[in-house]
Amino acid sequence: SASPEEKSRLLYGDLNPFAEAPIIAEYLKEKTSANDTLYIVGSEVEINFLAQRKHPSRYSLIYFLTYIPGPSLLESQKETANELLTKKPAYIIFVDSILSIFKVKETDPYFFTFIEKFLEEYYELDGMVLVAPRYQDTEYFLGKDALKELAKKSPVVQTDSEHILIGIHRLKE
Repeated sequence: SASPEEKSRLLYGDLNPFAEAPIIAEYLKEKTSANDTLYIVGSEVEINFLAQRKHPSRYSLIYFLTYIPGPSLLESQKETANELLTKKPAYIIFVDSILSIFKVKETDPYFFTFIEKFLEEYYELDGMVLVAPRYQDTEYFLGKDALKELAKKSPVVQTDSEHILIGIHRLKE
């Protein structure tokens, strides 16, 4: 019988990190307090649910900033940027996957420019998850010691059409 992870890959494909969410959520639950928030740059809000941590923005799905038609995608992006500046979450999880972010030609680049600068100024990398294609094992590098191991393994980590990279960023102290 297939494991839950294998079933997830068979049902949802290789570009949806559903199987990784419980492990990431457990790590974040251990590293945060009940009042902390987690912001997901992506559509994996199940991480918030599983970690029992709130989302700091009214736009819990990135699709409201990248895809779902509304009064203005740019207005939604600016509102979210202001919310993040005001209520800095304990962690920001960036899921680098075309299906998770789902940008369209109308997607304004404002939010992604903002989040890159925001992460650089206020956050430090605390973990990486390399989601491998079907029949390969996902690799978890959670915490500073694990990141050192990742650096020894491969100095440059990039995504391609078959891999997803999840960056876990912790608010600097």
